[in-house]
Parts: sequence; C-alpha cells; structure tokens
Amino acid sequence: MVICGDLNYLTESSVKQNLESIMKTFNLTQVVTFPTRMCNNKGTLIDSIFLDNEKFQNLSVHSFDSGLSDHVAQILTLKNITVLLQKYTHTSKTRIMDDKSIANFQSHLREEAWDSVCNSEDVNEMYNNFHCILRHFENSFPLRYKSYITKQNGWTTKGIKISCQRKRDLYFMYRHSNNPQIKEYYKRYCAILRKVINLAKKL
Repeated sequence: MVICGDLNYLTESSVKQNLESIMKTFNLTQVVTFPTRMCNNKGTLIDSIFLDNEKFQNLSVHSFDSGLSDHVAQILTLKNITVLLQKYTHTSKTRIMDDKSIANFQSHLREEAWDSVCNSEDVNEMYNNFHCILRHFENSFPLRYKSYITKQNGWTTKGIKISCQRKRDLYFMYRHSNNPQIKEYYKRYCAILRKVINLAKKL
C-alpha cells in the first residue's frame, strides 16, 4: 500500500502528529523529506508519500520539477519487488436515441396519467409518481456498454514535444522572474501552443 497526495498537513504540528500516529497504526511512514512546493523562493513540505518502509526497505525518493505547477513531483522508486501486471480495458456507456426509440418513449408518456404528478398537493408524492414514470426512459433508451483499448495518441509530433519542453523552460523563467515582459511572453507562448495542440488533435 502506498498513500500519496497533497495533504497540506505540515502547517499545523498537531494535525501532523495525529495523522502520522494514525498512519503508524497501519505501519505506514512518511518518506518525503524535501520541500515540495516553492513560493517566493521559499520551500515547504506539504506533499507526502506514506508506505511500509519495513516491507520496502530498498527504496529512493527524489524530486522532479516538471514546470507544470508550483509543486514539484515526487518520484518514488521501489526496488527488488514483484509486480503483477494486469491488462485493463476501458468501458464506455452510451444510450441509443434514434427515431424509433424516441417515438416509443413519447408513446409511453402519452399513455401515462399525469394528474398524480401535476395535481397532487403532496410534493413527495408528486416526486415519487414522476420517478415511476421515468422507468420509460430507461426502457426506451437502455444503456449499452462498449469495451475498448486506449490507443497511443498519434497527434504528438516531434515539434509539439520540443515546444512543450520549451514551455517548461519558459515556466522556470516565469516563476522566478518579476519581469512583466517575460511573464507576458510566457502567456502568449502557452496560448499559441494550446492552439497548435488542439488543431493537431482535430487533424
């Protein structure tokens, strides 16, 4: 078991002690020891990774600044472990709404007695009666499940990868500079890159 996340718990020592005590009852220990958020050139440790370091003794944790956030990523490496890889398929849900199913739905609605819904003085009774009528929606437009395997995107060109790396480099300059021209240039670069990516996805 590995628990990780942006917990923001180190700002209050009592909260920190309580959380770490609870984690200890499950033999889980905090293993991040470096600052994970930079603000005004000051670092704070507010992101955490808890695990059983007696079971996973051969491990390492280091930071990685992706340039996508004011938080740095934490990369946890567990060595000498066996992981069973599972193949997952994605399932999407959809409803078939064609002329035939819509006509069938409308036909059932016309056959209903709407007096119990519109003319009742009890709001709860009106709701329950209307909820019973909704069964026609499920019957007319049943859910269909479709399984598929996610394919690797084909729109990520070499140029887009280079531009994304350039954006990360600019972000570091943007974050540590007070120059308004640099900040404006970074914002324009992001907007142009976003348009390029959206167009590549459409194509």
